[in-house]
Amino acid sequence: MLFLSSKICASGRTIKMTNTIKMQKFLHFSWIFFPSSIVLAVLLWLAFVTLVEPYKFAQHEQIGYSFVLAGAISISVLAFASWSYARKEMERLQQEKMIRLSEARFRILLDTAPDAVVITDKDGVVRMASAQSENWFGYTREELIGRPMEILIPERMHQEFFAHRQQSQTQTNPRTFGTHTDHIGTNADLIGRRRDGSEFPVEISFSPASFGEERWVTAIIRDISTRKETEAARLAAQTRLSDLVTNLPVGVFRILGKDITHFREVNPAMVDIFAAASAEELMSRTLQSLFYEAKDWMIYQEHVKGNFRMHTMDLHFRKLDGSDFFGSLTIAAKRSGDGLMFDGILENVTERKRQNEHIQTLNQHLANRTAELEIINRELESFSYSVSHDLRAPLRAMDGFSSTLLKDYGDILDERGRDRLQRVRSAAQRMANLIDDLLNLSRVSRTGLDWEDIDLSLLAREICAELEQANPQRKVTCHIQPDLHTSGDRRLLGIALTNLLNNAWKFTGQKDFAFIEIGCQEQGEERVFFVRDNGAGFDMAFAKKLFGAFQRLHDVSEFPGTGIGLATVQRIVHKHGGRIWAESQVGTGTTFYFTLKTGVQA
Repeated sequence: MLFLSSKICASGRTIKMTNTIKMQKFLHFSWIFFPSSIVLAVLLWLAFVTLVEPYKFAQHEQIGYSFVLAGAISISVLAFASWSYARKEMERLQQEKMIRLSEARFRILLDTAPDAVVITDKDGVVRMASAQSENWFGYTREELIGRPMEILIPERMHQEFFAHRQQSQTQTNPRTFGTHTDHIGTNADLIGRRRDGSEFPVEISFSPASFGEERWVTAIIRDISTRKETEAARLAAQTRLSDLVTNLPVGVFRILGKDITHFREVNPAMVDIFAAASAEELMSRTLQSLFYEAKDWMIYQEHVKGNFRMHTMDLHFRKLDGSDFFGSLTIAAKRSGDGLMFDGILENVTERKRQNEHIQTLNQHLANRTAELEIINRELESFSYSVSHDLRAPLRAMDGFSSTLLKDYGDILDERGRDRLQRVRSAAQRMANLIDDLLNLSRVSRTGLDWEDIDLSLLAREICAELEQANPQRKVTCHIQPDLHTSGDRRLLGIALTNLLNNAWKFTGQKDFAFIEIGCQEQGEERVFFVRDNGAGFDMAFAKKLFGAFQRLHDVSEFPGTGIGLATVQRIVHKHGGRIWAESQVGTGTTFYFTLKTGVQA
C-alpha cells in the first residue's frame, strides 16, 4: 500500500512537471512567434499597399496571392524557428534546474552527514564544508572556504598532516588517518583544533576524485572522543582486572582444552605456590608431575574430561622443590574463539587443613571431657541429693530436741544455757534452709524448660501479696508495671522472681519508707526487665561476687540468708538464654536487670 502511494505521488509529480514544461515552452514560443508574426503581416500588407495597389497591374490578384503565400511561408518559417528556439531555451533552463537541484541535494546530504565533511582542492584549500564542520570546529563556512585545511589541526601536527594529505592524492582508495593502525605522529592519535584553541581526538578519511584536470579531495572528519573514553575505560578495567589477578593471594590459571596437561597462563601466586623460579618454568612442567599422588591426577582428568567443571576439591600437590602441600582446586570451563578453555583457582590449604585436623582432635577431646564431666556432675548431683536427704533427719532431731529442752527444762537452765541451746536450734534451722536452697539450685540445673506465655505482672503481684501476708507489720509500696508479658518456664521464672523480690523485701527492712518497683524498658531492640528497691544497696566494687554461690555482701546478723538465691536466679536467666546484672549504691538501693531470649533454650 505504501509502495502504491509512493508510485501515485511520483506519477503526480511527473505529470505536474510535464505540464509545467509544456506551459513554459508555449510561453517561450508565444513571446517570439506572435509578436513577430504580427509585425511580418503588417510589413507585407504595407508593401502590398505601397507597391502594388496604386498601379493596378493586370496580374493584381496573382501578385496579391503571391504576397499572401509569401506571408504564410514566412510565418511558418518564423513559427518553426520560434518553436526551435523555445525548445532549446527550455532544455537549457531544465539543465540549469537539474544542476541547481543536484547542488541542493548534495548540500542537504553534506549538511545532514553525521561527520564533518570538508572538500579541498589539490593544494588543500577548503572549497566546501558541511554544517557539522561549523558545529565541531566553531568556524563558519565563509571563514573556512579559501583557507588551508591545516587550520583544523594543531600546528605541531601540520608537517606530518601535510605529508599524509599529499600522499592521499595518489591513492585510489579512501585512507583513514588518526586510527591506531595508521595515525599521524608517533605514539599519538590525530587531534582536531577548534577555533577557540581547544582540542579533541579525531580521525580523518581522505577520498580523492578527479573532475577533468582538477583533483579534489573529500575529507570526512569523525569525532572519536566517545570512542577514546570507552577505550580508556576498557583499558582501565583491564588494568584493574589484571592488577586484581596479579595481586590475588590465591593462584589463578588457564588451561586450553586441546592440552589439559600444561598451564597456559598463571598469575604470580601460582608461581609462589609451586615454588617455581618463573611462570615459564611452571608452564613447562606437566600437570601430572605436580600431583603428589596418582589418584589425584586421575580425579583431575576425570572431572576435566567428563564434567568440564571441578567444584572446590582438596587434592595433594607436589612443589617443584619436591615438598608437598594440600590445595583447594576449582575449575570452570568456557568456550571462546580459541575453542574450549578451563579457568581455575588454586589455594594452598595445608595450614588450614592442619588446623582443622587439630580442631577435630580438640573437639574429640572436648567431647570426651564433656561426657566425663556429665558423669561426674550426675554423680555429684546424686551425692548432693542423697547427702541433703541424709542430713535432714539429724538436723530435724537437733532442732526438735533443742526445742523440747527449752520447753521442758528451760526453767532449770540458766540464761547462758538457754542461749547456747537457742543457738544450736538456729544453726540447725539455717542448715536446713541451706540444704533446701542447694536442692533448688540442683533442680534448676537438671530441669528442662516447659515454654509458655507468662504474665510477669500477675506473677509479681502474687509474690508481693504472699510477702505482705507473711510480714503484716511491714509497710512496703510495690509498683508493678502492667502487661509485662514474656515466654518461658513458669515455675523457674517464678523461682527467679521470688528470689529477687525476697531480696528487695529483705534489704529494705531498715527503711522507714520501703519501695519496690517491677518493670520493663527498651534498650535498643532488647527488652530489659528490672526489679528496683530503695534498700541498703552495696558497693559496686564487689559486684562480681554477687551471683556466686555462698557469696554474701552483708553480715548474716544484719541481713539473714544462705547466699544461694542470686546464684539460682542467674542460672534460671542463663537457662532462658538471657543475662542478668545489677546496679547499686550504698544506702540508696539496688536495681537488678535481666533479659530473656523467648523461645530459645540455653
